[in-house]
Amino acid sequence: MVLGTLLSRSRRRAVSVAAAVLSTAALSAASLAGAPAARAATCPSPSAGSVAEAVGPVDVDVVVRGHGWGHSLGMSQYGAQGAALLGCSASKILTTYYTGAKLTSVALHSAVILDLLAGGSRGTVAAETGTVTWTAPGTTQRAVQPQGATWTVTKTSTAQVVTDAGGKAVITVPFSNEVRAIETGHVVRITGYGAAAAPALRTRWDYTRFVSDSSGLTMRQVIEDNASGAGVQKYLWGLAEVPVSWPVEALKAQSIAARTYLAGRWNSASGAYVIGTTQATQVYTGYAHELDDATYRGHWRDAVNATAGQLLRTSTGGPLTAMYTSSHGGWSEDYRYVYGSDVPYLRAVDDSAWDKASSNPYRSWSQGRTLASLASAFGLDSVAAIEVAPQGSTARWAGVTVHGTRAGLVATRTVDGAAVRSLLGVRSPAVTFRLAPQTLVGDWDGDGRSDVGWYDNGRVTLSVAGKTVRFTLGRPGDRAVAGDWNGDGKDTLAIFRLGQWYLCSTLAGGTCGTTFRYGTASDLPVVGRWPGAARDGVGVVRGNQWLLRMSAAGGAADTSFQWGLPTDTPVVGDWDGDGFDTPGERRGGVWYLANRLAPALSDARASYGAASDKPAVGDWNGDRRDSLGVARAGTTFYLRDDLRGGPAERTVSFSR
Repeated sequence: MVLGTLLSRSRRRAVSVAAAVLSTAALSAASLAGAPAARAATCPSPSAGSVAEAVGPVDVDVVVRGHGWGHSLGMSQYGAQGAALLGCSASKILTTYYTGAKLTSVALHSAVILDLLAGGSRGTVAAETGTVTWTAPGTTQRAVQPQGATWTVTKTSTAQVVTDAGGKAVITVPFSNEVRAIETGHVVRITGYGAAAAPALRTRWDYTRFVSDSSGLTMRQVIEDNASGAGVQKYLWGLAEVPVSWPVEALKAQSIAARTYLAGRWNSASGAYVIGTTQATQVYTGYAHELDDATYRGHWRDAVNATAGQLLRTSTGGPLTAMYTSSHGGWSEDYRYVYGSDVPYLRAVDDSAWDKASSNPYRSWSQGRTLASLASAFGLDSVAAIEVAPQGSTARWAGVTVHGTRAGLVATRTVDGAAVRSLLGVRSPAVTFRLAPQTLVGDWDGDGRSDVGWYDNGRVTLSVAGKTVRFTLGRPGDRAVAGDWNGDGKDTLAIFRLGQWYLCSTLAGGTCGTTFRYGTASDLPVVGRWPGAARDGVGVVRGNQWLLRMSAAGGAADTSFQWGLPTDTPVVGDWDGDGFDTPGERRGGVWYLANRLAPALSDARASYGAASDKPAVGDWNGDRRDSLGVARAGTTFYLRDDLRGGPAERTVSFSR
């Protein structure tokens, strides 16, 4: 379960180059080449409080902000790099990332078995630097493969056959009987063919085991504990989890974490540690990695040898699964958030200071999503709100809660961090969600003309009588709407938070005086002076169902109707100048407008703006009729004085 690690040889070299850029921060080239970094008097705290957020995309509904790459649990490989560059020891790195863990020495004298193929069609062994001896244990069959030749193992309907480079059968055994290719220190290239095949492997330790049955060919590499070295150590020499150019204490921390993880793969039936070669377990590239390490004077092998036998144990001395990942980008996650259960040594750790000292290219990142795409990802028809607590808080253990509708009904889905990563296809579960800035339109000064503004997750920016007014109101995730709550001809704001309304009497920050509950967390708020009402009332849109109140207060809906699609964006305006507001829907760049409640069909339709634009409805010219507008890129409003499509008749540049 060691996911998101540093994989390919080309990628390792790219990371190594990126690390070299840190030389401007007084990091010597020698330390980046694997030589011991100058040790600080004391290892700095891993915490710096925060890391910079990636710039989010504009003209989206929701910005998914994230950090790091991988499952976000246990040790961060880039965090270890940064810590080592700051002078921290391997022991300090490991005991920081694994809460309560202790470093111990345990003799591991058993073979390591690598799963290379299951249920395959065939396997090949290419002898690169010497001969390979083939045997069939329990029989007298024996063959020697010359250097430079490639031999093949296949299964027939009842047997397993080894053929030489010319296609001649040299060994044949019945199903379930074993065939071995013994490398004895010579480099071979092993390739499996089948849906479950691991990547081709170059290795020199120690022999390859082939067994066939009716389901296909199984191929395993056995690294023995023998005169050429301890099986665990030889395995670790070929482990390609981090660049060999990294500081020695980071390499030591990685070797101990990897050895600890391997120890948890003991298989009593096999009498060995059984593990794969990909990031599903640990990334092993064998001789290719040994060659790569040799170019850096063998610093990785030195780190493995220097930590021989060292493992992590829990605070009570029990076994520990040393999960690690490419990077956290500021915070690791608690196992309870990622997978929903408790693992005491996998707690949330603030590693922002260590990460800042590293060459992590994925410290922070962002992804823009539409509400429609989020709804689809979470199996809903519409999404109105998403809840997830900040990183490092105990409230985060509850996971991510998505509020929306499905089949016309209120629906709420709560998932853990691992599911969020999978559903959204993001680099890690270390995510938060931020609503894109919302447009605000209102007659702030009572002059009969609408003015514009922005609400950005608790920050309000308004254009009032030619001046810019800014204040804080609400919190991230809230939605803001405008209305004339007291009938004085001037609009103020209200905050809608998961079904709770907070009405403000002034255009200023602080606490709003009137609060009531109307609607649910799955609803979108709307405001208007509905036909027959004396002043503005509130409403909610739930999927494609409108539920309206004739006043700005809680209670039962005074009128309700269905109109539009769950993925439409609801808008409200006085389209015909009769003094009352009626509904509209925006679908992509097309507007559907009605002059009455409970519409069967739209009374007006127009194509205006791009699908990514934010709608902005207002009376721009003071004729007592609302007309169309859109905001683009968070800076400019494009406005028309009628309900027809066409070019903008005026623009207002007003950034948040």
